[in-house]
Amino acid sequence: MKIQTLFVNIICVIALGACHLNKSDEQKTTKDSTFEKSRDTLVIKPSPRMVEGNFTKTLTWDELKFDIEYNNGTIVIQPMGLKENNNKLERKIEGTITDAQVEDLDSDGLPEILLYLSSTDENQYGTVVAYSVNHGKSMDTVSFTGINRNTRAGNGYIGHDKFYAGDGELIQSFPVYNDEKTTGSTRQLHYKLVKERGSKLFKLIKSNGG
Repeated sequence: MKIQTLFVNIICVIALGACHLNKSDEQKTTKDSTFEKSRDTLVIKPSPRMVEGNFTKTLTWDELKFDIEYNNGTIVIQPMGLKENNNKLERKIEGTITDAQVEDLDSDGLPEILLYLSSTDENQYGTVVAYSVNHGKSMDTVSFTGINRNTRAGNGYIGHDKFYAGDGELIQSFPVYNDEKTTGSTRQLHYKLVKERGSKLFKLIKSNGG
């Protein structure tokens, strides 16, 4: 009888061990499947604004609206709400758009449309394409000449720009380099929107940092 009882106990232990092993394998399989599903989800959900270098954004200012699209090297701006000319504006560019912003930079109560561009090389040189609403009727181009490296403001500049507009200024910031090595400093250039000879342009008024 003792031998039979011992034999039954051994059989039970083996059976319980097999059940536990199967359960662990099942949990592992479920975990691995979940991981694979999550990983696949991340792969198939890229940012809709950056697929294949495309860019879309809508900017609004009171009753005005501006639909911005970039595709295959061409910027298209569709204004809506202007009093006279709501025709599309098209412009060929080199590089890609990183962002777009609407801001009143000359305190006339009407907006400027700012498109921030970056080159596609490793230095990612930045520039700005800008338009100003003219008396609520149409849109005029605003000139941005960029950085002159032979000046104090441009010393140590090799790209990696960031742009932002606020408080009546356009601000450009970039890391400062020395012999192509970063110094750890960041310089900010402040521009004001001015009108000269009948045309609007960004004029550098201040440089700080770096």
